[in-house]
Amino acid sequence: MRYVVTQEEMKRADAYTMETIGLPSLVLMERAALAVKEVLVREAFDPARVLVMCGTGNNGGDGLALARLLYLDGIDVTVYIEGDIRKGSEGAKAQYRVLQYYQVPETDDYRLGEYTVIVDALFGVGLSREVKGPYADAIDFINRSGAAVVAVDICSGIHSDTGKVLGTAVKADRTVTFAFEKAGQLLYPGAEYSGAVTVADIGITKEAFDGRLPGLSVWEAKDVKAYFPRTARSNKGTYGKVLVIAGHEGVAGAAYLSAASAYHSGCGLVRIFTEECNRPVLQTLLPEAMVDTWRTDRDSMEASLRDTVQKLLSWADAVVFGPGVGTGPAQMELFRMVLEECRIPMVLDADGLTLLSGELSLADQLPEACILTPHPGELSRLLGMPVSDILEDTLACARAAAGFFHRVVILKDAHTVTAAADGRAVLNVTGNNGMSTGGSGDVLTGILAAALALGTDPFDAGALGVWLHGAAGDRAADEKGVRSMLAGDIIRHLWQGL
Repeated sequence: MRYVVTQEEMKRADAYTMETIGLPSLVLMERAALAVKEVLVREAFDPARVLVMCGTGNNGGDGLALARLLYLDGIDVTVYIEGDIRKGSEGAKAQYRVLQYYQVPETDDYRLGEYTVIVDALFGVGLSREVKGPYADAIDFINRSGAAVVAVDICSGIHSDTGKVLGTAVKADRTVTFAFEKAGQLLYPGAEYSGAVTVADIGITKEAFDGRLPGLSVWEAKDVKAYFPRTARSNKGTYGKVLVIAGHEGVAGAAYLSAASAYHSGCGLVRIFTEECNRPVLQTLLPEAMVDTWRTDRDSMEASLRDTVQKLLSWADAVVFGPGVGTGPAQMELFRMVLEECRIPMVLDADGLTLLSGELSLADQLPEACILTPHPGELSRLLGMPVSDILEDTLACARAAAGFFHRVVILKDAHTVTAAADGRAVLNVTGNNGMSTGGSGDVLTGILAAALALGTDPFDAGALGVWLHGAAGDRAADEKGVRSMLAGDIIRHLWQGL
């Protein structure tokens, strides 16, 4: 697991490192400049003519130090400073004095030259206002230049907490960020602007958080391997039992994909509760699963259905409700019945979320160990807010939903957020756009249920399930390509390479 920081968390770590640990600001600047220089050399950027565009804050100070190091290595480098350096930060002014001593070339009109590399050191993580005027002009020049672009710490114009473009922003080929990734580099649209991100160690460690660790993290393969354990002396009951309540007429595929995914994730037993018409196809597609059925006419809502629901829930260790189940009156009655009888962990997905949005008072009846898996459109209906607002700050909206429902919420996006009611969140960076295909969400639901069936904490189940889902999607894309892969390809690649 690696930490991802907000603007406030990074500033606090900076201050603690300088004031309590005692590492001076100028030392941090030198190490930052050396880190960027190392990337320029290692990544074989063409240094024939380099322009370093600096602001007057500490980010600009990093850029000034870099320009000096490049100049002393014999590289043709020119510095441009936007703003009055005399009013800059103490660190930037100190670096400028050293720059002048070594007579590093400066320009007051960056438009006069052509460059092979442009280094963006205009703004750092503290930017919160819209970029306008000469700064916007400078960013526009960078983006139109045709040069390779390297951003120092964060692309100028990107909000470091949300990834929002503040009017305009630098589009980098490479970002060299310091100590920890910034949330805005992983959230969209900031992720698209940042290019490949390198995290450089400049001397700021997790000890600088003084025990108040960041609330956002990214999981890695090593974090996932501890889950879904296998033992030599075991049986099918050892690895959990999942009940999948899914599928109505013509939508057997959702039930199949969720159930098959649970099996391929390592679950020992899977049972499908679906509409009667789906029985033949499901028993053919997945003979390993047991199939129980209901009918959506009024007869199916008699007491015998409640008895069946009670029996199935008492058998299972975790339950899925929603994929393709339908949203009519009969399904709403079934949903209420399941909530009244459920005493086991639940994954609520797809049509289940639609049913919930139509009667939010039912949220109080959700099991405490419950994971909600909305995409932005579904979350829009649940929270009563525009999709555009959700896409603007997915992290904040996922946290808000988790706090509202007091349950774990997985907000599905290009970089999916798993959020807990206490404010913890995990940002997922596995996966690809080939997973934007019908049934992909049903596959995720099955993985989550398999994790819950083993007794995994819902927040951990959410983080590891989303990671596994994305990693399997990446392997499927390697085999099939993003344009031709299907949800079933994701299932076939679960756990491969781990």
